[in-house]
Amino acid sequence: MIAMQLMVKCNRRLLFNRNKSFYNAYSNMRSPSHCVTEDDLNKKTSSIVDFYNGKSIFITGGTGFLGKMYIRNILHRCPGICKIYMLIRPTSKNSVESRLEDMIKNSMNLFEGLNENHFMKLVPIEGDVTAPNLGIHPDKKRLLQEQVSIIVHSAATLDINATLREAYHVNVIGTENLLAVAKDMKKLHAFLHLSTFYCCMTNEKNAIEEKVYSPPLYVKDVPKTLEKYGHMRFPPQSLLKNKQNTYIFTKAISEYLVSSTHGDIPTAIIRPSLIGCSNKDPYKGWIDVFNIHSFILTAISNGFLRILNINKNTVWDFIPVDYVANLMILAATKCKKSTQVDIYNCASSGINPVTILSACSIFISDFVTNKKNQIKFFGGHSWKAKSDHVTSLINSLSDEDRKKFPCDPSDIDWVEYFREYSKGIRNYLSKN
Repeated sequence: MIAMQLMVKCNRRLLFNRNKSFYNAYSNMRSPSHCVTEDDLNKKTSSIVDFYNGKSIFITGGTGFLGKMYIRNILHRCPGICKIYMLIRPTSKNSVESRLEDMIKNSMNLFEGLNENHFMKLVPIEGDVTAPNLGIHPDKKRLLQEQVSIIVHSAATLDINATLREAYHVNVIGTENLLAVAKDMKKLHAFLHLSTFYCCMTNEKNAIEEKVYSPPLYVKDVPKTLEKYGHMRFPPQSLLKNKQNTYIFTKAISEYLVSSTHGDIPTAIIRPSLIGCSNKDPYKGWIDVFNIHSFILTAISNGFLRILNINKNTVWDFIPVDYVANLMILAATKCKKSTQVDIYNCASSGINPVTILSACSIFISDFVTNKKNQIKFFGGHSWKAKSDHVTSLINSLSDEDRKKFPCDPSDIDWVEYFREYSKGIRNYLSKN
């Protein structure tokens, strides 16, 4: 009955117009026996791939730039994965089923090569990270409690102009709500929290280490702070403490929240730097979002942005989106019950740095005024990522796993990468 209702909501128009595949997806959502096929088991697998056999994932932010790449790589590389439950917030015009359909259809060929057997594993769950219990129906919550082995928290408000209250509500309260649900999961192997490399930057040190940093604001001070500054999009630096904007400020708080309240949940924090186009998967140069750094590169290369108050030798810490997704896949396999959390700086500056001048020169050769203050800050400061945990994780892999899940920044050829970046923006974002 549930399956038929979902089909009606989608007006019987789903991916490839193959209603049967999506009907099976929903009707089999309680049946782990459908997770691994005989053909899957006959394929040669790796230790990483084996870890995911028969497991189910619950992801927030799965329709975003990074979330989509993570889902694609899991489906493509780990055939034994059971289900991927996606928390999706419905809109006034679109149900969660139609949003899932749109994601698959309108992702610039990201899911090319996958078939209906892969998409049967995607199960949309209606909800909202800002709501108690994530706004999930009790029946669906019980299903998640029984089936989910891995949680990936990628949902966040990325708007650097969000008010402090808006950013706090999504980035901190949303994380707190998800942790509360996670503590009821019966067979949870890993909780992955997506943070940002820049939430740890300070004026005192240029090196950012893979450790927990003190938050810019403690929970006990939140009510008073929101009462005074919650309406502000640009709170004073005396409050932000060098975090530059409400996004970075609240991500720093949420990271500390995870590290201090996760209990015995096996937990890892991933800190990506500037996420750029793909380097390998599904092909070089894939991108489907105009983030600020892609905009700057495009504006410079087209002559729209001619003067920037920056240091040309500043290291611009880029990391390909597929490398972040692959590190997420790997990190979950290493999580263990502990009062400590594993932290991975998913960044290139400490391993294979590239300067702003080099990046722009390469980009321009192949092919913001309202952001000037922040461009000036990030364009005049460099931070070196200490990525020993990432390096150790990569070195522990077999040759087969390293090939399947590339995420080593030392492999990046910046000349080729930024040429492909330029082509990706021209091909997929600059249609006009």
